[in-house]
Amino acid sequence: MSGRSYLQSKVIDSAFELNSTVKQFNDDGISIYRPEMTPSQIQQLDQALFVVKDIAGSKELVVNTMIQKLESYGNDASEILQKYRQIDNSAEKYAFYVDLGFFEDPAIRKLFNANQGKAIDNWRLCYANGITVERKSLSFLTNEKYAKDLVKLYEDTNIRNTLEPFEITKKQKFLDTYGNISDPDFAKMKANTNFVNEWERYYDDLITRTNFNSLNQTKQIEFLERYGASEAMYLRVKNNPDIILSFSKYAQRPELISNIQLYSADIKNEIIFFERFSSKNEEWFNIFKNDPLEITYEINYCEERLVKTFNHFKYEKLISRDEIVFNILTDTGIDTSWANNSKIISGELSFDINTSQLKQNGYNVKGLGQKWVDDTFEIFDDRINSVKAEWTENINYPGGESLGYKEFINVYENTYDQIEAVKATTFYKTMSSRKFINIKDILINQGYIKVILTK
Repeated sequence: MSGRSYLQSKVIDSAFELNSTVKQFNDDGISIYRPEMTPSQIQQLDQALFVVKDIAGSKELVVNTMIQKLESYGNDASEILQKYRQIDNSAEKYAFYVDLGFFEDPAIRKLFNANQGKAIDNWRLCYANGITVERKSLSFLTNEKYAKDLVKLYEDTNIRNTLEPFEITKKQKFLDTYGNISDPDFAKMKANTNFVNEWERYYDDLITRTNFNSLNQTKQIEFLERYGASEAMYLRVKNNPDIILSFSKYAQRPELISNIQLYSADIKNEIIFFERFSSKNEEWFNIFKNDPLEITYEINYCEERLVKTFNHFKYEKLISRDEIVFNILTDTGIDTSWANNSKIISGELSFDINTSQLKQNGYNVKGLGQKWVDDTFEIFDDRINSVKAEWTENINYPGGESLGYKEFINVYENTYDQIEAVKATTFYKTMSSRKFINIKDILINQGYIKVILTK
């Protein structure tokens, strides 16, 4: 490079640097003038800055300087120089400098010169498609697929308008998942006008991200297509991220996921299904695989499912209009030792609760039966007009008989007073605290006792 060219290059460098500094000061609201400056000095500075701005804005000077600098780097910039000379539009050549500078950093120069200048091709592809932010990103331009994939996604105006404001790292993650997207998947993505925002919600949430990212491109699209707009689904996934894994498991079997979606009364029932039959529940998964129509009996089994913690274990409440089922949750499903439930029919509430089997299985069940009674009254509330208890002899109870049966018989065999025997039971004492104190009916048969209480 000649002395004149070198001097010209340094002047342009200095002009751009100073112009950039002044712009930054202005953007930050900082005055470039010192307090002690006189009006004459301020005028002189303004005139100098006008010249600086004129130099910095001269496209011809910039283009010539770019070529001179690239030539001075020799083989280190040969591919960059070749690609730059292929640009025949002065505006594009100027934009090239604005975005990438003069490649004065040898490490950056090496990256752009490598792979036959592919990063330059990526920059030009972005420029041609009006992609501005990404064409300034080193990690973006040096990835062979990002530019091509983004151009395809930006074919859809809605996707572009939503995705474009993303910061570069998140945008690259989106491209890692949906780059090289198939035409059928792209059609589904475009059909869901809120797709990008729905993806962002599951990706941004650290609770849901890992399981959501475990889905492949097609499964993520199918998940968001079906459930992305559901606020209820999102909140339940935050509480139980395994829902995503359960969906993935069943979605791998077309005959299962189609029955789930075909026979469900609404989206909420599908969510509850994935909660109930977790990704680790192999027993029920195999049942459904062997008989996919079994799903039709389970998909609308309940209207709501709530999970509670009690004495360091969890139980679920499956709530339908007239029944509540209580299940102890295990790592792979539920404890099936007893089908604990409460039912209400025509205002009459009944219980079938036996926690003794759970105690034998190692659970601390002290107070659990009372908790389930409390849950039942809270849910059925003013629908309850009467309460029924049925006590029996059964080998599954401790001593072969239910607690109520044992308590009733112990008193009745000594007094033959049915009223006194009923009032001696834990059931009566519990219900009387809720003002169910009137004994409407008592039926005694061999091995069976029925009692109905009203207020």
